[in-house]
Formats: sequence, C-alpha cells, structure tokens
Amino acid sequence: MQSVKNKVRFSFSFIPQGAKVRSISEGEEEYLAINDYRLDKHSTVVVDVGNRLCEGIIDHHHLKDGFEWNGRRLVSASGLLYAFPSLLSNISPVAEEVTIVVHQGPDFDCFVSAYLAMHFIEHGEFPEHADLLVEYAEEIDSGRLGIHLEHRVTPYTLSLVFHKVIEEKLKRINAFSYDVLNAKVMEKGIHLVEYILARFKEMLPGEVGLESPVLLLEGHPFAEEEQEVEADYKRYCDDLEEPGKCEKRKLLLPHISVKGHTEEVDALFWNSQPTCSLDKLWARGDLNSPSGTGYVFTFIPRESLPIEENWFEFFKEKPEVVPKRNRAIIAVNGTSSVCLRDLGRHLELAERKKEALLFGDNAGKWRSRETKRYPDEWADSDNPWYDGRDKASQIVDAPSTVLSLLSIQEMKKIVLLYAQPRAKENFNKIAFPFSFKDTDMDTIIEELTSGSNPFRKNGDFNGRSSRKFRPYIQSYMYNHNSSLEHEYHLEYSAGNFETTLVRVGIKDNEIEYFKKHGKNMDNQGLAGISAIDLKIMDISIDLFKFGVGFVVFDLELMPIEQTEVPLESMLLVNNELCRGAKGRSFLLEMVSELISVHELDSCEDGLIFTEVIFDQSTFYGSLKSEMLFKLANNMKWNEPISGNPSDLMSYELEISPHELYGYSKNGGALILIDPVTDNMIEEERVYYQKRLQNAREEYRNYCWAIFLIVLHQRYSMMNFSKTLAEIALDLENNKIKQLRSTIIEFIVQGYFSQISNDEELMSHYKKWRDILETEKLHEEILEQVSTLEDYYKRDNEETFNSKFNKVSFAFVFISAITGFFGMNIPLITGDDSAIGNNFAVYISLAGVGGLTLFYYWLNKKK
Repeated sequence: MQSVKNKVRFSFSFIPQGAKVRSISEGEEEYLAINDYRLDKHSTVVVDVGNRLCEGIIDHHHLKDGFEWNGRRLVSASGLLYAFPSLLSNISPVAEEVTIVVHQGPDFDCFVSAYLAMHFIEHGEFPEHADLLVEYAEEIDSGRLGIHLEHRVTPYTLSLVFHKVIEEKLKRINAFSYDVLNAKVMEKGIHLVEYILARFKEMLPGEVGLESPVLLLEGHPFAEEEQEVEADYKRYCDDLEEPGKCEKRKLLLPHISVKGHTEEVDALFWNSQPTCSLDKLWARGDLNSPSGTGYVFTFIPRESLPIEENWFEFFKEKPEVVPKRNRAIIAVNGTSSVCLRDLGRHLELAERKKEALLFGDNAGKWRSRETKRYPDEWADSDNPWYDGRDKASQIVDAPSTVLSLLSIQEMKKIVLLYAQPRAKENFNKIAFPFSFKDTDMDTIIEELTSGSNPFRKNGDFNGRSSRKFRPYIQSYMYNHNSSLEHEYHLEYSAGNFETTLVRVGIKDNEIEYFKKHGKNMDNQGLAGISAIDLKIMDISIDLFKFGVGFVVFDLELMPIEQTEVPLESMLLVNNELCRGAKGRSFLLEMVSELISVHELDSCEDGLIFTEVIFDQSTFYGSLKSEMLFKLANNMKWNEPISGNPSDLMSYELEISPHELYGYSKNGGALILIDPVTDNMIEEERVYYQKRLQNAREEYRNYCWAIFLIVLHQRYSMMNFSKTLAEIALDLENNKIKQLRSTIIEFIVQGYFSQISNDEELMSHYKKWRDILETEKLHEEILEQVSTLEDYYKRDNEETFNSKFNKVSFAFVFISAITGFFGMNIPLITGDDSAIGNNFAVYISLAGVGGLTLFYYWLNKKK
C-alpha cells in the first residue's frame, strides 16, 4: 500500500514479530538490516518491532518492564514515539519516499505509531488529540483496557477483527496471500485512525474520547467489522457451553509488585483453539466467572501447524507422528495485581529440552544460536518464548516465527505447575517406627549385623558431632564415655550404601509407578505421565533399649522436566512414600531384601523429616504457614486443612526470615529461602551461602537427633500404656512391679527436661515435646501405674480379709472343742495321762492356726 502526502510517498513493509533490526554502516552509507535484507536508514522507520530503541527503530518488546519516563511506564511504540519524536531524526528532510516497517499481523499500536510517524515526518508535529490515541494504545498494550459486554463495539474490538474480515473476503475472491492480508489490514487500520481523528473534530469538547458512545456514528465505514464483533461474542458464549472446550479454574499467581505474595484469581483455559477471535477480551469482561470479577487469567491456543518435511533430515530420529508447531497466548488482565513473572523462562527451558529431544545437535538449525534476543542465560536463541518483559510480565507468547514444539497440553501442564510454589531442592528423612520386646534387642542387633546382613553398628550416631548436647545426652544417644548402651545406630554397609535412583511416574495427581533405573535412564514417554526422580542416599536403623526402633531412609527428590520441584509433586511423592500402598511397600521391600527381622513387618506409617529450599523469587510468603503445616504433616497440596487457619502459627518457629521450622505428630519441616541473587556482591553471596549450609547441617544433625529423642520418648510411653492396658485385663503383681521398674528406669535415663545449653536447640526440643505431647503421656502413664497398684492392693486386702475371717471362724470352732476336751477328759477316760495328751493336741492345733494366720498377714503386707 502506498499513500502520497505533501510530496512524501509512504510504503509499508512487514517483518516477523520479534525480529531484530540492526543499524549498520558501510563507508558513508547507513542501513537498517533485517537478516540479509537492508533498507536505507535515512528513509526507513521501524515501529513496534526490531528489538531496539534508537533513531529509526522504535520498539519496546526487549525492555524489561517497559520504559520509565517522567513517572510513567511506556509499553507501546506509540507511547515511545509520542514521548521522543526525535527518534525520527534519522529521516532525511528531503526524503521523497519513506518505508514504515511494522510486524506481520499489525495491531492497533502499529496503526497509531505508523500514523503518528507519517504525520510528524510530513508536518513536523503530531495531530491534535494524538495524546488520546497514544493513551488508548498504552492501555491496550499494557492489558489495562477492559470492555463492558453491553458496549461491545469499540475502536479496539473493531481493530481486532480486521484480520478475520479481510482474510475471509480475500479467500472468497481467491486473492489471499499473507503479504496482501498484512497490507490490507494496515490500510484498514490507518483508515480507522483517520476516522477517529475526524470524528474528534466533529464531536463536542466534552464528548471527545475513544470510549465515547457517540464516537462511532450509525453508518460508520466499519459495518462489516461491527457485525463480526457481535457474531464473535456469540461464538465465545458457545465455546463456554461446549463440553471440554474450556476449563474454569482458580489459579494462584504471584503479586505484580510484592515479591513472595500471591493472589488467587479466576482462570479460563481453552483446551483447543477458540472459535472466537476476541476470546481474551470477552473473558476479561465476563462477570459470570466463579468470583464474578471476570477471568483475570486466560490460556488461549492459537495456530497449530505441521513441521515441514524439509526439516525431517535434521531430526535426531524420524518420528512416527510428525510433531506440530503450536502457539498459545497466556496472559493476565493488565488492571490486575498479579503477573506471570518467570513463566516465560519455564516454558523456554521446556522448549529447549523438546528441541534437543527432536533435533539433537541440530537444534541450532531450528532456532539460531548465533544471536540472542534477550541477555538472560535461559534465552540462548534469537527467537525464545516472549516473557512479557516490557508489559510487566503480564503476557507470555510462543516463539514468534517457528512457534513452539511443545504441545498445548504440555504448555498447560507447565502453567499449572508454575502456579504452585516450587522448590530448588528437597531432602527427606522418612522414619518407619516399629516395636520389639526390649529383651530381644541383643538378638535383633546380632541378626542385623551378622553374616551377610549389611548393617553395621556406628556408635557415633551417623558420625555426627554431639558437642552441643549435655553430657548425659551424649551418653544416651552417642554412647560417649558410658558403659551403658541405650541407643544403637545401624548403618547400611557401615555408611557405604550405594545410591539408588528411582523414577516416579505421576498421572492426574496420582502415583503411577516407582521404578529403579540407572543414572542415564530416559523418560518413560507415556502419554499424560510426568516424572520426578527419587535418589535414595542411605538406609539406617535406630534401636532404643525400651523396645522402640526406626527404619530411616535418606532421600532426595530431583526434577526432570524443570529446574525446580513443584511443591504439589513433592508432597504427593512424600505422602505416598510414607503412607501409600505403592510407595511405603516400595521402600520397606528394599529393607526386606536386605534383612529378615520379623519385627520390621509391623512398621507403622512413615514419619517425614523434610528440608526444602526455595528461591526467594519463587517463595510465596503469603502461603508460609500452609506450606509448613502441609510439609510437616505430610499432606497433599490440595488436601484441606481443618480448624482455624490462625492456629497454624502454633505449629511453626521462625528463626529468621530465611529459616522457618514446622512441627507435627507426623513429622517436621524446614523451609530455607535462598536470598542469593546475581546482583549481590561476592561477600554478601558467600555470607548467605554459608548461612544456608550451616542451617542445613544443623537440621540434618542436631534437629534430627532431637526429633528422634522425642519420638522415642513418645513411642516408648505409648508402648508402656499398651502394656499397662494388657496387664489390667490379667492382674499379676509381678508384671506391674516389673513394668514399674522399667518405667522408672526410662524416666531416670531417657526422659529429659534439659538436653542442651544452646537456646535454639532447646527451642526445638520444647516445641517437639509440646507437639508430641510427651509430658501428657508421661503423666497418664504414672497415673495408670498408680491406679493399677491401688486396685491390686484393694483386691489383695479384700481377699485377705475374706480368707482371714474364714480361718478365724474355723479356729474358733477348734478352740471350743479343744477347750471342752481339755477341761473334762480326766473324768471321762479315767486316765491320769490324758490331761497331758490333750494339752499337747491343743498346743499343736493352736500352732498350726497361728502359722496360717501369720502367712496370710505376710501375704497381705506384700
């Protein structure tokens, strides 16, 4: 298209979105170069594309968070040109022809910026009301411009359907080509700008504005486009009604300005390409969204094109099904307080993996690595995912020319994982409690450590230092300077366990499988299944003399598809390992393959002791209490928390803003927030890295020992309580005495009020004792023992009194008979010796009776 105005002829040229334009000189000649294509610098203006901001090139897409000027953030080419008209100073004052370069598929910002450039070149100034056009373009490009569904036809909505109306018209007359389409759309766009400015001159001063209801008069020249806007809205409504076409969700997204905070917003996902064109706009204004605020977030699939056959020769191996190139536009409302910070990076990293999977070493042929569009390390090509850096990270789009090798479902999955907290690292100790007869301890140790069984005693409790504990704790837990051994720590092969890698498959938020594999195992490649790697680093067994033991696994979760571990996947895997049929049996079967101790068959569900490191930029401080509670309780991410949310604070301890502890009856959690950034000086970086490492070591060593101490107290006392209940059913005085002696020994040797002089360690100890209710258990057991003893004494006393009365009655009768015979025998028998004999009989009977009474008296005393 060409336009002649005041002796200057304007023409338009179209280049791909995201294309880089360079300014080069050859001798005295200066050019603007697009790849190998060159245009004279003094007669060319590039707007809304080019990836630079300099004379002759007016683009903003490469600028992170736009361009700040006079307290405003400029996010459109129109805004930049209006603020800095000197950017056109490269145009020669005597130029008779000027080329305006815009991106393919021109939009409203292209129309306005091109029109302003042409007007300024011709007249040396901008037209009247140019500021209103610029502000409208700014609102569109920032995503701030909304729409009232009852007032659907606006300059913006008209501009959005230009492509569709013109494309259909060209196809009806068999005149379609993308070059013709771009030219016709640009022509229509310039016509729209001219119409708006002409109407402003006709309107009353108080009516002037692009959202004025009297801007578009009846009979305006965009009737076809108006009909298309109305038809498009109906198609949007039909999309929502079609089963499976759209999915309504709630998403947790990062706050745009307060790092670490999130907001839940209404989200609308299209699962396939919409039938409507103004999808995003209709969704924003749809007050029928779940919260009645409109859909703040939209996920919209666009083109899906096959890869051309000429690329097959560069494939790593010929695919059975030719993959497609896909595009999805992911955005949030520009007026909202949320953003998509870092989502572009996650998608680009996944793109690079898919690229390497398909092309191998030829990935650079698909997207050139000779130049980089962004300076960031993750963006290593000239055509990465657009991360919305110039639009406050509120829009993300696929690579502009080749589109994306990721499927729409893969993109959606990454988005859903992005909308969750993500961890850099996750280390766990999972402890499975079991009980045994305390008299069998030596036998169990012998069985575990003898012959081919791989466990060996380690007296120093996993080699940890014990210097911060009180001497009696060192003696109790570490057997330091003690002839008594209260605790045995048995390590697999004396600490030489060979690390085992396990692939965990996840589908629809459920665990599909656990499979051992080698270090270079490829992904399973099953449809719909994501994977995460589990590294089993060590296995140990801790035995305590009072009949309590723990099988302990040291584990680390490692991401495969991303650089971070989604918290949802982490919680799901840990929950399955501790409680699930597949995970729990998988771990315990590893032990059963190594040892044959029957007591381990009765292991209870596992207890989690987890350490999670978050990057400061991806840690959601607003979810701190919920994350700690669910990590420590080994809950799933979507599992609701019962009770008052404010009560969660009682289960946590904040040592510093970067070090947070959680406690529960099901385990414990440490959240470490890594504050290290690229902008830090070296000294600051080293300081925080050292603090992080120290916190990890303290947690894995001292905090774990404290957890184990309190756990063994809790389980020992629960076992005592169980034994007391069994004794109560069959009272035996010797059993009560024996159990009482054991409990007294436990209280003296294994129940401590002070374990360390270190205040931080004591804080952990007191917290664990409070959460695990060991004090309450202690009081209950003592009360149970006392009650049983009192009952036994009362029962014995009643039995004694009954028997004593019976014996006494018998001896009263005997005494009466004996007395009778003792007084009258001589008269009856006539024998002088009878008196002496009767006396002997009387003495014998009285002696037997007295001894019997004495026996019962002793028995009662006992």
